[in-house]
Amino acid sequence: MQHLTGLTIIHDTAITNTFT
Repeated sequence: MQHLTGLTIIHDTAITNTFT
């Protein structure tokens, strides 16, 4: 579960970077 959460955070950051 922890690994999945980490991936979600990384994915969210990637999306934010794309929008920024």
